[in-house]
Amino acid sequence: MKFSIVRATVEYLEKWVKMRSDLWPNHSTEDLEAEALSFLETSSKTPVFLCIDQAGQVIGFLEGNIRDYAEGCHTNQVGYVEGWYVDRTERGRGVGGKLMDAFFAWCLEMGISEAASDTWEWNEQSIKAHAALGFTETEKIVHFRKNLLQ
Repeated sequence: MKFSIVRATVEYLEKWVKMRSDLWPNHSTEDLEAEALSFLETSSKTPVFLCIDQAGQVIGFLEGNIRDYAEGCHTNQVGYVEGWYVDRTERGRGVGGKLMDAFFAWCLEMGISEAASDTWEWNEQSIKAHAALGFTETEKIVHFRKNLLQ
């Protein structure tokens, strides 16, 4: 299968937002689109890579960021994978790895020597994909919330 990795542009916004909705189904489409546009506006620090198939369709994306801290990292500038998604029908074909390679190359160009990511504890497919790409698990964390208005 042939495909190419490109930087996101507004031309691909609709399909990219659709995939964002698949990844984060509890968020409104309007919020996901606004956030995607924000990535485009700050693309020097928040790169978005898209995988385009031979038919010109977007089949995956990776949204990155530079964070000052990431769990288990040793530097204060870490390339962080904020979102990573491949269409279900395209998984297992190397799309996710090529997206990650593009992000790693960008990180190195930016002088960043560490990359980090996260996934939900129940997402075995994502955990395996991260491990296959050389990520090592650093720690598990439990988040808490308390509504102070009730």
